[in-house]
Parts: sequence; structure tokens; C-alpha cells
Amino acid sequence: MSHEREGDAPEEPASMTSAFGPDDAAAQPLLAAAAALDPSPEKSPVDDRPVLARVESPSDDVVVPTQAAELPGTHRGGFTRPPTAPVDVQEQVAEHEEPLATTATLPTTDAGAPANFATLSLGFAVVALIVAIVVGWGFPIGVGAVVLGLMSLRGRVESRPIAAWGVALGALSLVYSAGWLVYAGIRSGWLG
Repeated sequence: MSHEREGDAPEEPASMTSAFGPDDAAAQPLLAAAAALDPSPEKSPVDDRPVLARVESPSDDVVVPTQAAELPGTHRGGFTRPPTAPVDVQEQVAEHEEPLATTATLPTTDAGAPANFATLSLGFAVVALIVAIVVGWGFPIGVGAVVLGLMSLRGRVESRPIAAWGVALGALSLVYSAGWLVYAGIRSGWLG
């Protein structure tokens, strides 16, 4: 390291001058930034000559790809059919188990008749209740709702709550209908 005198410009380190010479194109922006920050404007490190770009050959440790690079998500092969095609499934049976019977042993229902009257019962009960509240002549619809609900209570377990609601609302519609009929009978003089 050399000693500086008062009037001399500071020396650049040896590594900086050897790595970044004035002919190096990559060093020009760095040298311009260093010159802008330098307090002594006497010496301009940037030349006004045009800079010629040069391309160096790659070093030995760089492997040049032989094929085009694949983008992420591109098809790489391996599929022989679309993913929605049917897949053959083979039944596998353990050696100590017997195969299950594949014949239809479940009871079949007639397609023409509805298998569940619970929803019909609930629908009839709601209509009967509305008619019974408004006019009082929902008596036949309420009877139908109660009968369908009682028939459905003997059926599937899943439909029992719906059938119970159908029976309850159908019975309530019968009570409203009976009340309207008694009121109409008293007002008309048929009942005492």
C-alpha cells in the first residue's frame, strides 16, 4: 500500500483495475457510478469511445442441452387413453374367503307404484292444513294425509320422521276442519 500525498488522487486497488479495465463493457456502468461519487472530478474514468461487445465461449463446466428445454406442465407422454375412459376392474378375492353371491337377492320394487308414501302424506297434510284454516273444507284431504302417513310408518326407517309429520299435520287439519264445521253449524242453526 502506498502512502498518499495531499494533492494526489487516491489510487484504485490493484484488483479493481485488473478486473475492470476501461475496455470492459460490463464495468462501464460501475465506473460511471464510481466517478459520480468521486469527489475529485479531474480524472474521468469513462471513455467517450464506443464499446464493442464480445461474446466469449462457455467454459468447460457448462453443459449445453441437446434438446429443447421442457416447460412446466407440458405433456411428457405416458398416457395411453384419456383419464375419463372406463377402467377394467377385476374382483380380487382372498384365498381364505369365498366369493360373494352376485345374484340379485334384494327385493325389487314395482316401478309403477311409489315406494314411499311419506312425502305424499306430508304434502297432503300441508295442503289440508292451509285449506282447513282458510275455509274449513280440508277434511277429505286431511283424512288422506293421515291414511298415507300411517301406511308409510310401516315402511323404511328413513321415511318415518316425514310420515310422522304428515300424520301430525293431517290430524291438526282434521281438528281445524271439525272446528270450522261446528262453527258453521252453530251459525246456520243446524246445531244447538
